[in-house]
Amino acid sequence: MHRLAAAGLGTWEAQRQAYARFYAMAQGQAQALAYIDTFWLLAVGAALMFGLSFALERNDPRATGTVSAH
Repeated sequence: MHRLAAAGLGTWEAQRQAYARFYAMAQGQAQALAYIDTFWLLAVGAALMFGLSFALERNDPRATGTVSAH
């Protein structure tokens, strides 16, 4: 705030500018952390799906069975 006041802003304007800059920095950090959390969530989900794909039954294309064609 002192730098802003020394740059020619009034005390009230300097204080509001300092709060605005702090808020912008906090929002930027929150967005970066949210992006990282989302990336990790998607990575864990993809790894889980990959692992669960081995639990599926194999498809035998030569097997005979009923086919429902509606």
